[in-house]
Amino acid sequence: MNRINKKVILLEDNKDLSQQTKKLLETIFLNPVRVYSSVDEALEGFMENLPDLIVCDIQVIGDQNGLDFIEKAKILKSNVKSLII
Repeated sequence: MNRINKKVILLEDNKDLSQQTKKLLETIFLNPVRVYSSVDEALEGFMENLPDLIVCDIQVIGDQNGLDFIEKAKILKSNVKSLII
């Protein structure tokens, strides 16, 4: 299987689920998947890496949720794709 050369970040606060999802994504994508457990961490990582794809949970720890993160990320990079899990 050919792996895709795209940068991916994962926003998931459940450690077991984030590890499983990261492994799965890394079988598909060539670059390492960066994992964050809160919207604030994910936004900081997003600005550093400017990924091509966001994979995120809607309900995460903190006052903001995955949809808030996607909205803010699209302001920074309008063509970023997102997948909600």
